[in-house]
Amino acid sequence: MRLSIVVLAALLASSVSAQRFALPAPPPGNEPNVERLQLGKTLFWDEQLSSNGTVACGTCHRPASGGADPRSLDPESVNPGPDGFFGTPDDIRGSRGVVAGIVDGPLDGSTVFGMREQVTTRLAPTVINSSLFRRQLWDGTVGDAFVDPQSGFVTIPYSAGLEGQSVGPPLNTVEMAHAGEDWDSIAQRLTNARPLALATDVPFRLDDWIGEATYPELFERAFGDPAIDAERIAMAIAQYERSLISNRAPIDLYIAGNQTLSELELDGLQVFMTARGRCVFCHTLFDFAEIFAATGVRSIDEDPGLFAATGDVFDRGRFKVPFLANLSLRPAFFHDGSATSLEEVI
Repeated sequence: MRLSIVVLAALLASSVSAQRFALPAPPPGNEPNVERLQLGKTLFWDEQLSSNGTVACGTCHRPASGGADPRSLDPESVNPGPDGFFGTPDDIRGSRGVVAGIVDGPLDGSTVFGMREQVTTRLAPTVINSSLFRRQLWDGTVGDAFVDPQSGFVTIPYSAGLEGQSVGPPLNTVEMAHAGEDWDSIAQRLTNARPLALATDVPFRLDDWIGEATYPELFERAFGDPAIDAERIAMAIAQYERSLISNRAPIDLYIAGNQTLSELELDGLQVFMTARGRCVFCHTLFDFAEIFAATGVRSIDEDPGLFAATGDVFDRGRFKVPFLANLSLRPAFFHDGSATSLEEVI
């Protein structure tokens, strides 16, 4: 049994690439646009999108860690889980957000974390290849249509899961926002902010694109006028996220007939594809399918999973089966971060 775990881990560490799959068409009204993509990249990495200037989208979704959050392994990145007590089996490795506070007011802390940074109730999923999924988040609660959070109207009817997901964290009082935050105050803050003023090591091409421009000027480049609102922020960030596609991996080249695998990797592939491992039932290699499954990692009573989106009792405890690209770069696995190595996962 131990040998099977070792060889299967060797296969997974070689990763699986998204380039074998056709990317979904962009949503109507947010077709590919270089100016919007650059604006989205700027917003994605700007801590000034948060209430206290400490958290950006990229704080929790780092390409070098497979699109996930390397801080999830830190002792400070633990959520007490459903039972509310630290040090028990249902503890969750999440992502650190903001200290609880009030917009333009005091940091008053929270009952769970006190004056420490709050921690999310799920492991940060990878942002790389996220454009392949119709539903976003571990539980699929962000669906296909984009509802403008300011108007309440559906403004993009389909293929807009990334737009929908991107407007959640800026108002989430654990992740990026203080109580009382709204889109008008975010727009005002960006209007008065120098883009990426808090960032270091800004890539030359992005820095050159920004130049001396203000955020209103960047929005004018991307949308034709300087107005800043939730929908435009969502569209820009989503365009950047759609550009985060993994490169080909050894397994992809092997499938294409252009590369050989080691004996260990071939044995791992055999385990992966057959009843010895049964991995391929959910993690498909030769096509792409959006699958939600109950893994048995934790009790289905702890987190409703997909049930929160569908209301179907059958979906209780079911979570998105993640794509395997860049898997070996990620710090932890499963929605609760309960495994920290591929051997543990297997």
